[in-house]
Amino acid sequence: MNKLTRLPSLLYCTLIAARVELLLKFRPLDIAAKRLGVVISWQSNSSGSVSPQASGNDFARNHLANVDSIMRRWPFGDTCLRRSLILGKLLADFNPKLLIGVGTQDSTILAHAWIESDLGNFYIDESDTQSMVVLKVQSAQSESASPESAQSITQYLMHGLLIESPISLDATHVPNGNRCDVTISLQRQREIPQLADDGKLLSFVDSDPRSIHRGRRLLSVTENSDCFVMRYHKLCDVRISKQLTEVEITPDPLSSPDTLATVVGTGVSGFLVTMRGIGNGDSTALHASAVAYGDKVVGFVGSSGSYKSTSAALACSLGASFVTDDTLRLAIDGNNVIAYAGTCSVRLRPGSSFLIEKFPKAKVSYSDDERTIVELRDPSPTSTPTLALPLSAIIFMDPFMSDQNESGERNDPDYVATDSPPQLEESLGGIETIIQLPKLSATDTLLNLMSNTRIDLSLASQYNSKQFEICSNLSRLISAYTISTPLPEGA
Repeated sequence: MNKLTRLPSLLYCTLIAARVELLLKFRPLDIAAKRLGVVISWQSNSSGSVSPQASGNDFARNHLANVDSIMRRWPFGDTCLRRSLILGKLLADFNPKLLIGVGTQDSTILAHAWIESDLGNFYIDESDTQSMVVLKVQSAQSESASPESAQSITQYLMHGLLIESPISLDATHVPNGNRCDVTISLQRQREIPQLADDGKLLSFVDSDPRSIHRGRRLLSVTENSDCFVMRYHKLCDVRISKQLTEVEITPDPLSSPDTLATVVGTGVSGFLVTMRGIGNGDSTALHASAVAYGDKVVGFVGSSGSYKSTSAALACSLGASFVTDDTLRLAIDGNNVIAYAGTCSVRLRPGSSFLIEKFPKAKVSYSDDERTIVELRDPSPTSTPTLALPLSAIIFMDPFMSDQNESGERNDPDYVATDSPPQLEESLGGIETIIQLPKLSATDTLLNLMSNTRIDLSLASQYNSKQFEICSNLSRLISAYTISTPLPEGA
């Protein structure tokens, strides 16, 4: 290939090199690799040194030549790590894995990075990788990727369950030493496939057709003879004992502590609460956020993107206390319904970021999916056995999400809200304003409850019928209302 023909590919390679440089400067290595589509691995598939020149693949050889041409003149340094990341991005369609090894030569400790892929193993230079021990790359974003790097075991109170976990959860801490309802353990990292696990399919969740992941299956729940398996495709496998007391989490190399904590705090805890409720016939978990006005809880129930988290944050800015985000456990206690506290933080989508300024003293962080996490409840240790309050009402969120708003004007796809919709803010000042909203009948409440359970068990008739019975009992005890609000796409 002559220089003129190589020019476009050299320019493209230079752009990738610049991106690699910025990522290495401002991001931990595991996040940098993830952004480039490269999996960090610590298990080499190599059975022998395979040099690029010996691979016989012109596609790979051309890319290697371009990387070499760029890096020999690179002003920030020519290192095997930079070369490997650039090559990994160029080979993104061939399952590239970044490995980092250490070894000794003449009493000198050496370190080296290289790429293994479906096209071969590319060692970049002549380092003796056969004598190297592959290292697991660890940073603040990957500390829970394997048992060796797990955090210390901590006990948490979430949705009325005492949970012992090596993953740092967004929940109330409790003093260690208690007998726990659920014990979580981390298994060694492995790639999680896109297909469901073997067993009877109980439930599945596909991506929102409006999202960039449209058409992708996000979650499959199956039942085997000895356990349930929640497979978060390309993220993690969660094996739950039939007794609902033991949880084993196997992360994918691309998952992070934030991802695992979110999985436990929403889906896994929701499944545990749902199945325990079915066994006892007294509780379920809703796809909902909740706040408390004094000693009375109000839940905001709805599908993803329906303003649940924003409503909870807005209510807290008006004087309410935060209870939970995204998952709400409701339990029947005689003629009352009890709501349990879950997470301590609310996760806001970009379209609701205007609410951050309403909590100047709150701890703020950012998730992998670009949401803003605002801590609205103190998670510090407490000896309180439960965090539960009577439920006063639930509001089913009915967002207006079409291409046009109620005035007939087309929504601007680049619109970012700078304030909350007036109707919503006026309705969340307290219980006395909420009860002015349109009230639902028991039948409509039941239909909405079944449509917004945290785990949809409609594929499993033996569980779904029991869940229906619980929701039917709840519908006769709950005061339910609805609110319709025009929303921007990002809310």
